[in-house]
Amino acid sequence: MINNKKVFVGALGLILAAGINTAKAADDSAKAAVVENPAILFKIHDIKPVTNSDGQTTSCDFAVTFFNRSNENINGASIDLTWDDDTVKILLDEEKNNDRRASSSRNASSTVTANIEVPAVQAMKQAVVRTRLQSDRCFLLMDDVKLRVRSCNIASQSRSGSRSATVCANLFKFVSPNNQEYYREFKPVTLEEEAAIKLQEKENIKKDINEEYSKTVAEFERASQLLKEIK
Repeated sequence: MINNKKVFVGALGLILAAGINTAKAADDSAKAAVVENPAILFKIHDIKPVTNSDGQTTSCDFAVTFFNRSNENINGASIDLTWDDDTVKILLDEEKNNDRRASSSRNASSTVTANIEVPAVQAMKQAVVRTRLQSDRCFLLMDDVKLRVRSCNIASQSRSGSRSATVCANLFKFVSPNNQEYYREFKPVTLEEEAAIKLQEKENIKKDINEEYSKTVAEFERASQLLKEIK
């Protein structure tokens, strides 16, 4: 009975150790994923139309959350966000083709643009910028946006403090409401990477438990055989 208890305790310890090692491996995989897929994620949210005394929308308040999913510290950036208004574009194209100009679209533009000053964001940290856009088309802010980086300063690449647009032009990644990540707190790994890590973790734990179970059964069988030989 004592020998059986020792075998059981030993097997339990091995299983726990396997779980710890698997969790560490998953953490290492997450870090590796960050290095392989660096990005400055950003999403637009909390859009609120601002109306005048006549009830007409004159501007849009909104927030932009930036998450620095990279190993680089960003010391600030300036970006232009542009939304296309397809309805106005079609109307303007039709009037241009018909060689006429309607009063309803005389001053209209097929795009809406906002300039955002991105604050310093350390690696694996996030920041929120709240701003106001002068437009009555707040609904456009929920659509996909075009990005142009005016300037950007990555700490490790700019000792002089210059803000070159080419430094992190490809780092900014827009997360639209069609993306599942939009509805959760940004994390160091994507949803797909997180799911893959968790699945691999479960498979590793299952494999380790099966192996330790087989070893435990073998130990019990060996102990039983010894008891028979003693008798």
